[in-house]
Amino acid sequence: MKKSRFFGWQNVFAFTFKQLLKNKTNIILMAIMFVLALAMLPVMTIFNGDSGKEKTTNIEKLIIVDETDLDLKSWLDVSSMEGDVAKPAKVEFTTEKYDEEKLDLNSEENRNTGLVSVKYDNANKTFMFSGVYGAKGKVNESEVNAVCTLISENFNRQLSKSRNISEDKLEYLSAETVSETIKYDPDKDTAAEENTNKGPRINSGEYTLCITVLCIVIMLVSMSGEQVASAVLQEKASKLVEFLLTSVKPLALLIGKVLAVFVVSLLDILVMVAGFCGSALINRLLFPGSGLGLFDTIGKALSSMGGAEGAVELNPMMVPIGVLLILGGVLFYAVLAALAGACVSRIEELTEGMKLFSAVMIIGAYFGMFVCMMDMNSRAPQMARNIALFAPLCSPVLTPSYLVFGEIGAAEGLLSLGILIVSIALMFWFASYVYESMIYHKGTPLKIKDIVELFKKERSEKNE
Repeated sequence: MKKSRFFGWQNVFAFTFKQLLKNKTNIILMAIMFVLALAMLPVMTIFNGDSGKEKTTNIEKLIIVDETDLDLKSWLDVSSMEGDVAKPAKVEFTTEKYDEEKLDLNSEENRNTGLVSVKYDNANKTFMFSGVYGAKGKVNESEVNAVCTLISENFNRQLSKSRNISEDKLEYLSAETVSETIKYDPDKDTAAEENTNKGPRINSGEYTLCITVLCIVIMLVSMSGEQVASAVLQEKASKLVEFLLTSVKPLALLIGKVLAVFVVSLLDILVMVAGFCGSALINRLLFPGSGLGLFDTIGKALSSMGGAEGAVELNPMMVPIGVLLILGGVLFYAVLAALAGACVSRIEELTEGMKLFSAVMIIGAYFGMFVCMMDMNSRAPQMARNIALFAPLCSPVLTPSYLVFGEIGAAEGLLSLGILIVSIALMFWFASYVYESMIYHKGTPLKIKDIVELFKKERSEKNE
């Protein structure tokens, strides 16, 4: 009875999986990642001084130099400003420019005094906030910078209130303006001829999310790809694969090996995630008021991504599709790495064999990043955007982010996932023809042209 091309892949998977779990290098890597993740949040809290204790400052008196015509003393209130900054106990206003001879910030009586100068720059149409502190005083640079930032971030809001402008009206005044030009032709579809100069598709927070996901995908692809290629080459060099091919088909051998390394790579990431969750819980126990617990950390990360003008609103319903796209991308590149490992005959040649794998991975990542950057600055061309969202080399690094923050819908996400699944199946189908010949190959590393010739030869022989 003729064996199926998939017969025996489970045995190959189990064998490879056990060998990888016993690998000392992999065990050490898992341990290091877990320890680093476990210590991350408590260390960040200690170094940032955000241990939950009430914030204090050495600035006992703050002098604000008003170099504008807005009479800051009548409406600028530092004590009511919003911000996670310790505020000085006493605030004084003056319209006289700072003179170090009249006000010596290094003297004993002014050692706890800081100064902020506010002026309007007519050339650039901006308000300038400049902090001054004494080199020999008790006030340090970070404290003055913090107060300057606090005042600058709250300045427009308090100025608007002093002029009886509500928050809603202020939002309209600060809104971005866009222009649109439409060419009208009675003989053509106006919508098709629309030429727009609209604003960006994504904001800075969404861009940061895209780059974060891209880095995670590249890390997963690199780790799994290197392990797959190394496992294939080690068996090839030891001639163990020749024995295996007597009992299982090349496709079953490839599937078992790729899936084993894929699962181990996922375990590495799960260990790191578990360490991060433990870190958040430990941080909450050690510093209850730090605001860096598990869910608080996620909230703060999203807020920092968006900033004042780049809030990120996530759609949890799209997360499963995004995760499947990432996992599919890792699997797609793992098959490519297996072929790269089979191209060479010796361990010393692995770097040469991985050049194609690395080149393809970099092209996919950089193209996705390029489209993302264009969408943040203006709008990427539709053709380039479609390639980045649907081509299997790029879709795992960009489509998950665009799905989660709502730039594309579920239909587009599922279409991208479907194309990726078909591409993975085609990669396995292609590999099933050339993998056996590549495994038996000895000598110089195979090139793309050689692999294509092998595919044509094997396919013609099997068809006959």
